Amino acid sequence: MAGARAALVAAILLGAGFDPHPAWAAAKEAGTAGDRAEDAVVTGSVELASKYVQRGMTDRADNEGLSIQPSLTVKLPWGFVFDYWGASCDYPAGELGPSYDAKGALQTVSLSNPRRAFENDLTLLWTLELGATTLKLGGQYMYYIHATENNAPEVYVEVESKPKLAGSELGEITLLVEYMLTNTPWTNPNDAYILLNHQYDLTDKWSTVWQLGAHLYGKSGNLQTKSTFSLRHVDVGLQRKFDNGLYLRGMFLFGGYDRLAQHLPNTQVWFLGYEF
Repeated sequence: MAGARAALVAAILLGAGFDPHPAWAAAKEAGTAGDRAEDAVVTGSVELASKYVQRGMTDRADNEGLSIQPSLTVKLPWGFVFDYWGASCDYPAGELGPSYDAKGALQTVSLSNPRRAFENDLTLLWTLELGATTLKLGGQYMYYIHATENNAPEVYVEVESKPKLAGSELGEITLLVEYMLTNTPWTNPNDAYILLNHQYDLTDKWSTVWQLGAHLYGKSGNLQTKSTFSLRHVDVGLQRKFDNGLYLRGMFLFGGYDRLAQHLPNTQVWFLGYEF
């Protein structure tokens, strides 16, 4: 199965037909190979989220409490882009080990005295523009302040498209693949998270957001796995932008299944953000 999964990632890396980060990042402009002669351009946002949800895992202990989630995109010459996304998150005060025990069962932990950690996703991408489609290839390193046991490198692939049908725009469609390279307390090597995102502008200020997240599971690591593949989450949302750069977004997450084939609960997340 590991060979088939590697073949899937290789096919995407070679440009097979078809965008935050964590599903909740606001859409940002990214550089393309056509910008080779331009100077660096910086854009970003900062959000206050009602909770932190990592890749649709709605039952994790770090979901409790508000989360500050900044992002920064630096468009560099020659089609390169540096992207940063961060999030504050809760973890148990003590080192209680991974989210799953040695038997693959979910651990129950208390956050009565949590340690506040901060996730930092550092991504370097090279972009290639193919008509209405942009292909982004690169690597990502997830670094956790006060929770370094969760640090992990990934292969990062993103395909963004703005298709049209009979001259009408169909919105922005993004396919994201994050392929894990090492063991962590929350993932095995060869795990692959797949996110399909669609954003459609209803007016110049309102837009809908639809997301579908799935997971391919590697079985060679520390975490036991009952499923090779599962639908992780399905999200629907509505976003309202304001003239001063502020925006408000609400998302409802329909929980799917984890690597043990256990059903994940539904939840909702609200965001207040500012783009610059």
